[in-house]
Amino acid sequence: MVGTIWNCDSSSPNPYPTIIGAGPASNNITLTLQSGSSSATAAQIVVGNSTAIGLGNFVTVNIGANSVVSNTALGVGALAPIANDPNVSGGDTINVISGSVINIAQGALVQAAGTNPNSEAVNPQGDGTSIINHGTIQGGPSSAIYFDNSFTIGQKNVIDNFGTIIAGANNQAFGANSSSGITFTQESGAVVQGDLSFDNGNNTYHVYTGSTVNGLITAGTGSNTVILDGAGTDSSPGVFTNFATLIKQGTGTWTLTGSPIGAGALPVTATVNNGKLVLTGNNNAFNGTMTVNPLGTLSGAAASIMPLVTDNGLVQFNQSTNQTYSGLIQGTGVVQKIGPAALIIDNNQPYTGGTNVTAGTLAVGSFPGSPGTLSGCGPTQISAGANLTGYGSICGTVTNHGVVGAGNSLAPLTGSPIGTLTIGGMQNMGSINIASSTTPGNVLAVQGNYSGSSGSTLTLGTVLNAGGPLSNQITDRLLIGGNATGNTSMNFQTLGLGQGTGPQSATSGISVVQVAGTSSATAFTLPTGYITGGSPYLYHLNAYGPGSPNGSADSTQNLVGFPASFWDYRLQSVYESGGPPVQPTRLAVVPQLATYVSAPMGLFSAQLEDLSEMHRRLGEIMIDDQVGSHAQDEVFMRGYGSKLQYTTNQNFANYGYNFSDNYAALQIGSNHMMINNANGKFRAGLAGILGHLWLKPSEMTKSKGSFNTQSLAAIFTWESRKELYVDAIFSGGLFSGPVTTVSRGSVISLAGNSLAASLEVGYPFNLGWHQLMLEPEAQLAVGYLKFSNGVDIDTVPIDLGKQSQAILRAGARLIHGIEMYYLPEMRLNSYLEANVLQDLSSTHTMLIGNVPFVSGSYGSAVQLRGGVNGNIMKRLSAFSDVAWQYTPGNAGFRGWAFNLGLRYVF
Repeated sequence: MVGTIWNCDSSSPNPYPTIIGAGPASNNITLTLQSGSSSATAAQIVVGNSTAIGLGNFVTVNIGANSVVSNTALGVGALAPIANDPNVSGGDTINVISGSVINIAQGALVQAAGTNPNSEAVNPQGDGTSIINHGTIQGGPSSAIYFDNSFTIGQKNVIDNFGTIIAGANNQAFGANSSSGITFTQESGAVVQGDLSFDNGNNTYHVYTGSTVNGLITAGTGSNTVILDGAGTDSSPGVFTNFATLIKQGTGTWTLTGSPIGAGALPVTATVNNGKLVLTGNNNAFNGTMTVNPLGTLSGAAASIMPLVTDNGLVQFNQSTNQTYSGLIQGTGVVQKIGPAALIIDNNQPYTGGTNVTAGTLAVGSFPGSPGTLSGCGPTQISAGANLTGYGSICGTVTNHGVVGAGNSLAPLTGSPIGTLTIGGMQNMGSINIASSTTPGNVLAVQGNYSGSSGSTLTLGTVLNAGGPLSNQITDRLLIGGNATGNTSMNFQTLGLGQGTGPQSATSGISVVQVAGTSSATAFTLPTGYITGGSPYLYHLNAYGPGSPNGSADSTQNLVGFPASFWDYRLQSVYESGGPPVQPTRLAVVPQLATYVSAPMGLFSAQLEDLSEMHRRLGEIMIDDQVGSHAQDEVFMRGYGSKLQYTTNQNFANYGYNFSDNYAALQIGSNHMMINNANGKFRAGLAGILGHLWLKPSEMTKSKGSFNTQSLAAIFTWESRKELYVDAIFSGGLFSGPVTTVSRGSVISLAGNSLAASLEVGYPFNLGWHQLMLEPEAQLAVGYLKFSNGVDIDTVPIDLGKQSQAILRAGARLIHGIEMYYLPEMRLNSYLEANVLQDLSSTHTMLIGNVPFVSGSYGSAVQLRGGVNGNIMKRLSAFSDVAWQYTPGNAGFRGWAFNLGLRYVF
């Protein structure tokens, strides 16, 4: 070849079988191998036991698309030498010296295919050489690329890899015996199979996302740098031996999995300039420093973040498990908490850019007295669904859309002692929950201003005791050193059965919120106007302070300073008075309690209506014989009900309640004549009842109950030919229905089952005067109710228990028979009846909020009834009555009852 421009095309011979170049004698040469659409149409140099291309200094080798440069070097000493090149001993495929450029196009192949252990595919013997690879460089027995230190011009060697570099048998993609330094750039899409062994100079490993390096990355004794670059996502073990500088740039995300990442024994200076660097290994033993610049993000769990970070951008703690960060973060940047688990800080963190808790929990201080502090005074943002808690301090303002706790109120600190979290100020648009998981006593101390907003809540724990002196109050608290504005709705988790706190005053009750600056009576309120704490008693939240209708706060209760002008929000019992003659006072209770106390007596009244007299169920059964009916079966149906007023014998102080009782029911049944002979008739049958009870206490409690009842009864009736009758009923059933109040709607559904029995006897006899008969009657009715336990909307446990009731009825009917001369199949009776009803049971005790309450007794009553019974056809009879009763004593029912029915025999 002549001149300095050498071109190889695909003309014969192709492949070209001998070496091109004369080693050091071939300087300043530009060698170009013709491209082709395939290796068959591109220039090829394929030699045997020699170098394929051997050139000197400052040369350019352009290997075109799909070209092939290959040799088959044999053992040492068997090579064909290059003239004037004493350094050629390994039979390298391409051999240049210094200051050269090797361009390998896409699809091209440079390959060392022999057995010589020193044969590399590309061997620059000096420095200052650039290799730009878009094709494939494949080593054989030795490295794919190897840099010697034989001839130097003081410049770095450069590899820019867009294609594939495949190590030889020694697994070295490239190696070096030099100190000039190597800059290796691994572009997106590029592949390296094998180790990258840099020299003892100042090296740079520059790798882009979307590339692949399968091998170790090792440098020598120089100043070495790793640059992670690109716009996509990628990962690496992150172990770069002897690389003391790590730089993340580009907008993409790199994940390093090493434990720890680093350069071996050398300290590492790591910098995130742009994009995101994600760490997944344990870097507690990381040797060096990490700096995050304004456009950069460092992300990892607490164990993955370095012990010393200068944060001028964003540091993300991504927690899938609870961990404590014991390192130091300084700088002007932001810290963000993400991931579902907790990050715990137990030391001082002076970064100033602020804190964003986006997910999971940030616990600043994990034990009382913890030095955990966010001292940089940047703003703290709590997102919806995220939590902030702890025992430490945050000097900045907290803007809360999630949940803020204190002490042991929130996981993972539940079960720990009570304690205090101190913050600089607060804008609450979410929830505060400082309710202790053990005995109350947590404190959220807001040193500056506090503002609530629509929907913001505050949950505290407290023991509902007598309160009064601070030493007798066991409660969580919100203490505000500045002003309070807006409105916050308060909820309570309580202990204790409820205890009167005494007459309302600035020192009675329990102090739960205090404000040192300005506030208002409506800054903190209860959503329903009261709480119960699971007791039956009402507690109000009353505000004391300048201009409050309740008066000023008391300085002996002060916990926030400014004793002459502070605001104090106190839980206090509610008292109500009423009832002659001395207007006694009692603790106010939930409005629904009146219905709870009244329900058993109301249901017993309905049950007595269901069991009421045989004649109200079947009519006048003796008429059947009088009209000549000898049927063996019968069916009957009746509708009945009552409208009563109950007067209790419990006084006002004992929570006695009068109530109205309206009941309506439908009964359908049938009987079969089991015996029908000269001695009498014995009926046996079944009857089902569907009823509804409306119960409304007449106190100013504004509650009521509405209950559905269902029962099935077995009925047995003996009627002798002498008209004596014995009637027995055994029934069982269910009841259920809501209890409602004006303010809360349905508060609970009461339900249970019932049993009842009745035994009635009667004997009519003829007075012998104007067709009048007198029928004395007696009945014993026994009822049993078993209520299901429950908890109502005010968290009051309801245990109405098992209640029983026995009523004795004694009276007589005066019956007048009406002859229908022209209608022999029709016979009518009218009657008047007088009864005395007497309660045989005591009062009924029930537990409401674990406090016993006693209902009034059934009492006694005088009952007057009038009715008409009779056959309107031979097989069909009708019956009806109306009753009025009143109570002569201090307890009982008064009002009206009705009954209308039909019976058909066949």
